[in-house]
Formats: sequence, structure tokens, C-alpha cells
Amino acid sequence: MRYGILGSGQLAWMLSLAAQKLGHEVVMLSGSDSRLEGFDFISFESEFTDFNVWGESLKNAPVYPSVDVMKQLSDKWEQKSLFAKFQIPTAKASLYESSQCPSDREVVAKWARLGYDGYGNLVMSKNSQGLEQRWETFSKKAKEQNSRIYLEEKIPFEAEAALVVARDKNGLLLRYPLVLTEQSESVCNWVWGPASAKSPEMQLKVDELWPKLEGFLNSLNYVGVMAFEFFWVDGKLLLNEVAPRVHNSGHITIDAFNFSQFDLHLLAPLGFGDIQIQAKSPYYAMKNLLGKELQELQANTFIKSISRELSLYWYGKKEIRKGRKMGHFNCLFNEKSRESIRAELQKEEEQLWQKLKK
Repeated sequence: MRYGILGSGQLAWMLSLAAQKLGHEVVMLSGSDSRLEGFDFISFESEFTDFNVWGESLKNAPVYPSVDVMKQLSDKWEQKSLFAKFQIPTAKASLYESSQCPSDREVVAKWARLGYDGYGNLVMSKNSQGLEQRWETFSKKAKEQNSRIYLEEKIPFEAEAALVVARDKNGLLLRYPLVLTEQSESVCNWVWGPASAKSPEMQLKVDELWPKLEGFLNSLNYVGVMAFEFFWVDGKLLLNEVAPRVHNSGHITIDAFNFSQFDLHLLAPLGFGDIQIQAKSPYYAMKNLLGKELQELQANTFIKSISRELSLYWYGKKEIRKGRKMGHFNCLFNEKSRESIRAELQKEEEQLWQKLKK
């Protein structure tokens, strides 16, 4: 099979690695590739793809998920409407159409489009210094990007979690165990799995929600991988947003399961058949390698096995920037405590940064 991926970042790279393993070919396509011919299937690296770049070519191409679905889910306010339709618990929110700064409200203002990793969010706090100026910049940028703004209640969550699922062309659904995520300045820093190891109750709540999530996916006739991102608060899971693609929280699946999220995304338009997801380790963790300071690099992309349980994935970006995802560690473990694993990976990360400075 020959796949075309619209995009050329780390997600497209990891899809190409999975394709090679499965005996398929992947071509990463940029905006200059206006002809989308000769592909068995075409997919997207990101919901932020500018669909207009490919114009009419996309209309007749074998695209998954469909362009209409991607356009709908690339708007987080549209996501909110779908959550309400399927009675999926989520934070209360409302569209905000005034140009005035809502400085009297304790809410989070969000762009409906093009927001990610905390970019496109503005926490509104009464009497916060400089809030009017930040709002002016925030709302101006939203207007430039043709994005609506909505105001969402602040959620005093106790933890964050993610569920990566896949649906094939026949409607068959596969899902990985729920994982816990930790953020650093709104960017994912750690992933721990399975969540049930720390909170069996959380997994029970996912099982309760599953029929609604299944209905959500089936209503869209969704084909491919999707990630559901949750807040855990007061013994409940609140759906924050979905990502209609392979997702950062699912990178651990490359090493921790017999089929990775990238494998499933490629297999979805073909059909899963009778495959089953099986974990290779009782516990697993992912540590994102987030940039700390501006630094130019040689653009080397590689995978390195440090030990049987620890692997490094480096994305080959030419420049380190603060908070930028430069790569990640995947770690499998049995009896060790989470804190000992945290210390080991932090040590490995520090050694890596020191090597890059030489």
C-alpha cells in the first residue's frame, strides 16, 4: 500500500516508520505537492492542515478521516457541541462575541481553532495585572485566524488523562488503556500507564463512558486514531477535547504494545480483522524531551535503544526552543516505583542535553 501523509513533522515521521514495519510506503506531502494521485490512502498529520492548499485534489482522493470530519473537529467549539449531543460530560462553556475583555469572570478563554499545548488559551482572573493587554493580543490573533472565542469554566482538576482509540472502515473499535498525563507549562511532559495502576476508579469511569464515546465515533463514521483528553475531578472524567489523529499521549504504544497507534492508523482504512491489542509490560511511561533554551542543531533523526526497557526517539528538528517537543523516551517497567522511574528518566534526559551542548 502507498500512503500519503499531509504534513512532514514528527507524527508523519513516526507513521512512516510504522509503514515500513508493516511493509507499506509512506510519502510525506507538503503544500507544494498539489497533485494527490497514485496513493491508496491519504491521511493527515494534524487537524490544523490547511485543506485549501490541495483544493479540488482532496475531493476525489481516498482520504481518511474525511475532510468534512477533520474540518469539524479542528474547531473546538464544534467539538463541544458534539459532546453535548452525545451527553459526554465536559466543562461548561459559552461563545463570547464581544470585543470587551471579560475581566470580571473567572474563566479560561479559548480559541476555537488553532490552539494547542496551551497556545490559544488565556486564563481570566479578576484583578490580574496586564490582563487587558493580554486580552487585546489574544482576541486580535483569534480574529486574524478567523477563530471564534469561547469562555470555559475553570476546572480544579486533580489529574489529567488520555484515551487513545482507533476505528476501522468497518466500524470495529480498538482502544488502549487509559493513561495519566502530566503537563509542564501546558505542554505534555509525562505519560504514565495504565491509569488503573494508580486509580482503578478512573478506569471504571472510562468503561461507563465508553458507549457514549463509541456513539460519538460512529456518528462521524470516523476512520483512524483519535485521542480523548480528560480532566479527573471529584471522581468524574470530564472530556476536555479530542485530537483526530495519532497523538503525543499515544507515543508509548510504539514500545508498550504489540500494535502501536501508528500501526492502527495505517490499518484502519484496510480493516483490523481479528487483531487484538496486547500490552508488553504491566507498566510503562513516556517522557517528552522539551526544549529548555534556544540552540541550533544538526537535523539528525534517529531511534536509539538504550536498554531493553528504554528507547529514545529524537525528531531531528533543527532548532531547540523552550517547550518545544524535541523527542521522547519510552520506558517499560515491572516492579520499580513510579518515582524511581521518574528519577532515572530525568537523569537520562539531563545527560542527553549535556551531550547536545558539546
